[in-house]
Amino acid sequence: MQALRPKPCRLASDPELCALVADRLENRRSSRSLAG
Repeated sequence: MQALRPKPCRLASDPELCALVADRLENRRSSRSLAG
């Protein structure tokens, strides 16, 4: 069953989180280090 109003992406609504993830991806970190 799908939600009637899907939530926006968390990265789109949190610029600080978006910047953190982008920075870590640029540094080629693994997905495990993104979680921690």
